[in-house]
Amino acid sequence: MKPIQPTTQSRRCKGTLIALTLSAIGLFFAGQATTMALPDNAMVVELANASGHLIDFAEIKHGNSQSQESIITLQIRPGETRRLVMNHTPGLGFNLIVLTGGERIEVCVGKASQSRQLRQTFHDNGLIVESDVSRSWLVEHALSVF
Repeated sequence: MKPIQPTTQSRRCKGTLIALTLSAIGLFFAGQATTMALPDNAMVVELANASGHLIDFAEIKHGNSQSQESIITLQIRPGETRRLVMNHTPGLGFNLIVLTGGERIEVCVGKASQSRQLRQTFHDNGLIVESDVSRSWLVEHALSVF
């Protein structure tokens, strides 16, 4: 008796099965990479523009005895929120500089919270509201900048 030779169709099926298996493994690891926890020394800061004006420029500055960091983001449209990750210990505070409508606003924020996820919301009346994003209820601190 002759051995049965695999057909071209069965080879394609095996190739497709291998490709699908490898794709599933790749998607699993990609999902793991995007859901990994932040390092202990990282903070996420959301800049939310609740005003009716474009925020032309926003800069976060902070430092310690060993380093300084400056993060700049541009053109935050009304209704838009930007997420920035910084290498900073919660509760130490950081400087936030904003240029909008020809005005410069500079405040020190983040000192009142030990949270690793903060939101700074900009309003039309010159108010910046700091919220703790990591909690289901929001701890808010209103910071008048005028």
